[in-house]
Amino acid sequence: MVAMVPQLLFRTGQTNDEAEQLLKLFWSRATLKKQFDKLRNENIALNERLKDAEMLKLRLQQRVEQLESMLANPATSSAAITYYQLKSLWHNCSMRVAAVSAELWKQHYDIEHRKHIGKFRREMYKSLSTVQRQLHDVNRQGEMLSEQILAHRELRNRCQGFWNYFRRRALTAEISQMRTERRAITMRLGELTEEMQSCSNAHPPQFAGLETATKRSVNIIVIAFAQELYLHFAGRELAAKAREAAIMQVTDVNFGDRRACREISRHVENRIALLQNDATLDSRARQRAAYLTELAVFNRDNDSLPVAASLSSIPLLTAEGQLCGQVDVNVLAEEYWDLPAAVLT
Repeated sequence: MVAMVPQLLFRTGQTNDEAEQLLKLFWSRATLKKQFDKLRNENIALNERLKDAEMLKLRLQQRVEQLESMLANPATSSAAITYYQLKSLWHNCSMRVAAVSAELWKQHYDIEHRKHIGKFRREMYKSLSTVQRQLHDVNRQGEMLSEQILAHRELRNRCQGFWNYFRRRALTAEISQMRTERRAITMRLGELTEEMQSCSNAHPPQFAGLETATKRSVNIIVIAFAQELYLHFAGRELAAKAREAAIMQVTDVNFGDRRACREISRHVENRIALLQNDATLDSRARQRAAYLTELAVFNRDNDSLPVAASLSSIPLLTAEGQLCGQVDVNVLAEEYWDLPAAVLT
């Protein structure tokens, strides 16, 4: 249909200018229609986003009203305070786990990146040394050839008289041959010089990132750290309650009456204070990681995260690293402290 439009616009008696103006008007109309359709679609999409935003605002307003109602009621205010206290506990532990993972990643990244750069530089220096030796050898050959050419020219100049005609002719042929060889050497010197400049100006290849073995080591330490945090907050099931608060709404949880909620709040405060003063947490986590390394199973050679079933429980270890019991909690499968977001993949 579009191909027939120009033919329909050219009517009998029309000049070329009139036909051209009609064509321009037609294409301008088509362009404007496309732009209009695009703007209409964008408007529809923006209206949908606005509706979604209004629905979200309405839900948030409802939550705020529910929270205000709970805080205004003495019977439920303690539950709301405990809920957000446990939710804050979960968030703080998640941040600590993520910080451990980020710090370990940076340490290993710096080490492996330096090794990557060092390997590149060693290979570059090796290549440069090889090229420099070749350049020196070829340059020496050129100098020796130049000396030979000069000696042959002097000898030819001394060969005077018609009886030395054939001797001069042979020397000229030899000189010509040596000049050809010298030109080849000069070209080779140029190639080696370019190769040396290319090696000197080369940049290291892009660093591919941490090796799988390194990622596994980091992830095991992060999982061990998460287990230590669970054990620290295992009393009165604080860790389990914090997980419940993290995945549920304030109106959907029940931590008991006012007295029970206050006991939970006091216990949370005490355990947080002890955690802040725990100087052996990192060393215990690394000791635990050494134990978990023997238990961790990986499905494939390039997997950096162990199978959750292989770490189905939390081992209780003595100060010497010996097993003395276990807690049936799988921090990896149950995603304690947002582990999936913290581990390296």
